[in-house]
Order: sequence, then structure tokens, then C-alpha cells
Amino acid sequence: MSFKTNLQSLRAQRNMTQEQLAMLLGVSRQAISKWESEKAYPEMDKLLIICDLFGCTLDDLVLGDVNRPGQSAADPQQSAHSHHEEPENKHESGTRASGGVVAGGVALSSADGPALPADVTGYDLERRSFALKIASGVALILCGVAVCRLFDVEDGGWLIASSSFSEFLVVICVFMGVALGLACLVPAGLAHGDFRRRHPYVEDFYSDTDRSYAARRLGFAVAGGIALILLGVAVLVLEDNPFTQSFMLLCVAAAVFGFVYYGIAYGLLNINEYNAKEDEDDLVAMSRHDAEILEERKRQKKVVSSICSIIMIIATVIALLALFGGRGELQIGSMVLPFWIPWVIGGVLCGLAEPIVTVFHRR
Repeated sequence: MSFKTNLQSLRAQRNMTQEQLAMLLGVSRQAISKWESEKAYPEMDKLLIICDLFGCTLDDLVLGDVNRPGQSAADPQQSAHSHHEEPENKHESGTRASGGVVAGGVALSSADGPALPADVTGYDLERRSFALKIASGVALILCGVAVCRLFDVEDGGWLIASSSFSEFLVVICVFMGVALGLACLVPAGLAHGDFRRRHPYVEDFYSDTDRSYAARRLGFAVAGGIALILLGVAVLVLEDNPFTQSFMLLCVAAAVFGFVYYGIAYGLLNINEYNAKEDEDDLVAMSRHDAEILEERKRQKKVVSSICSIIMIIATVIALLALFGGRGELQIGSMVLPFWIPWVIGGVLCGLAEPIVTVFHRR
């Protein structure tokens, strides 16, 4: 038997889908499909993992017949009934439970039919961790700017020892906020990239209830964030000083944290997009429905990206005009704001862009 036939036979014996095997091997479903259509061949480390998972030898998997263990191409006269004899410890690494394979204590399939999908890769924990770190990084940068306003002596902030030392604290607060923010953002991006490399395929274990709950939480976060921003602006309008400016920025930081955290957490519930590759082979292998979803998601991302680009260009123009033409101040009616406020507002609007586009798209 060929490797293709052996692999298909092993999957059939365990009632295991290509998706489930891909998840255990850390490859894409398309890779399994290519192996079984003989368009590609797995590397040695993957072959050894397959042998360990199904409790067979490398000779049987590649050269022989997994249904007749011990009878390789070099020993065709081996007894035909040898496949009925299995050592008791043959499946130590892939324990069989009720006819199914168990990985990490979670049954993936059974002889009576496929079991319910389970999070055997730790995807949900990674999803929450990634969202928390990204949201925290953005919020910490804004918090650094908020705290620095307290020491702006020229606008009536705290005077610590001397004006020069207060100015030094302003710079330190900004740099500390940026440093702490990057300390969250950079490792989060690297860790998420590493997770994607180790688990290019994740079986969709989320239910419609999970997605509805996440959508509701995102909606509450958007509504609550907007309310916080309006509260900060109202306080600033009543009395404009470094303390009310700091309060307003802290409100913005809290709002942005909610936008980013719940936005990312909701977006990563789309397992089809996570699993999708952008090369032609993967698009061909995907179902027509999944391919349409992926293409629609790409168009939606382009719209969001275009909106954010326009917003930030406008914010930059306004900020630069305020910096060089308004002596570092932005005057709106009787209210005077720092020149950098347009960037903060632009960032908030960009955070709102994706959920708003998503909502209008679904309607």
C-alpha cells in the first residue's frame, strides 16, 4: 500500500477528519489533502508524529500496510493475521477512548461518530491573551500622555521642585507610557505569530451562542466607551486645565481599551478567516461558502483600512496646522485644546471603524 492509502486508512479507523489530523500535526488541512492526493509529501518529523499518534511503525506507514503491521514491502510473506496482534502500550501517546483519539484529555472523534469540537490547541486562551495585551498596550500609551498633562506647568499643572524638573517629568511620563505600551504590543504580536505558525489550522469549536455573546459585549463596550469619551469632553468643556485634560484622556484610554479588546476578541472568533491562506491552492481547497466569506472579509478590511487612512490624514493635517499656525493650540469656539488632540480623536474613530463597518455590512 502507498503512504496515501495508509494515511487514509488510519484516519478512517479512528473516524478522524482531515481537519482534526491537521490540527494535531500543526499543519493546514490543505497540507493533509495534498498528502492524500500525492501532490506533496510530509517531512520526516511529521511522519514520526503520525507514527506516534496512530501507533504504527515508519516502515508500515511508508513502505508496508498499516492494516498488516510488520509486513513491509521487503517481507511480503508475513502472516496475514499479524494485524490482529497489538501491543498493549502501542497507543501511549495517542490514547484511545471509546474508539476515539484523545489529545490533551479531549476526545476528538469516536467510533460512533465525531465528537463535539473542542479547543485542544488553547486557541481561546491565546485569543483572549492577544486581545488583552494589544488593548493594554494602546491604553498605556494614552495613559502616559494623560499623566504628563498633570506636570505641564505652563498650563497650570503641578510644579515639582522646579519648572525644569516638571518639564522633565512630562517627557518621562510620555516615554514611560510608550515604553510600557510597546512592552505589551511587541511580545503580543510575536507570540501570536508563533501560535499561528505552530497551529495553522484550528477546528471551529465556537457556537452561535458564543458569537452572539461576544457581539453583545462588543456592543456594550462601544456604547460604554462613547459615554466615557463624552463624559471626559463634558468635564473639559466645563473647565479647561491640565487636570480635566488628564481626566479626559484617561476616559479616552479606558474607552479605547474596550474598543480594542472586545473588537479583537470578537474578530478572532472567525475561525474560517484564521484558517484561510491567501495562496491559490488554499482558495481552491476551500469550500465555495468559505471562499466567499474570506473574499468578503478582505473587501471589508480594505474599506476599514481606507477609512482609517483618511481619518488619520485629516487628523495629522489639523494637528500640524494647530502646532505651527496656532502656537501649539487648537481652538474650537471658546474651547482651547492641545494640538495633539486630533490624533487621539482619530485613533478612537479608527477603533470604532471596524465594528461600525461590520454592523452596517451585516445589515
